[in-house]
Amino acid sequence: MQDDQLRVKIHGNFSECHCGSAAVWTRLRQLVEERSDLQLIDADGDYDCLIINGEGTMHDNSKRAIRILKKAKAAKRSGRRVYLLNSVWQNMTRRIDIVKKLDGVCVRELVSFSNIKALCPTAKIATDLSYDLPIKISGKRGQLFQESGNPTEVMGGF
Repeated sequence: MQDDQLRVKIHGNFSECHCGSAAVWTRLRQLVEERSDLQLIDADGDYDCLIINGEGTMHDNSKRAIRILKKAKAAKRSGRRVYLLNSVWQNMTRRIDIVKKLDGVCVRELVSFSNIKALCPTAKIATDLSYDLPIKISGKRGQLFQESGNPTEVMGGF
């Protein structure tokens, strides 16, 4: 690691849910790994920046959403940068004040953008990161890309 690298930890691996989630996780990792000024921290090591994958989680005050907001608050309290990316934001009313303090928020669709804009005026909207993953066709039927040697099956195609 170089002294000028920002140590980045990513939270929110939902790869087991479906191939879109695996694509998002893979793309988040790629985006950090391809930058020379960033170092991806995989373990519970010290980090400077927390990227939270809010994919499909931040709605209806769900237990998972509340845990994520608590993690964001703890990271901000310890002086770290925190970004909520690729998120939905619907029917959230508990522990939401931390969102105003995040370093960046990006949701993936218009309903979430409408819901979060009053709380976080700097929020952005962007296409779901699963659409941004560069696809390398493996040549094997039904396999679209590989992560850690485990093929992610395509169900029904794109």
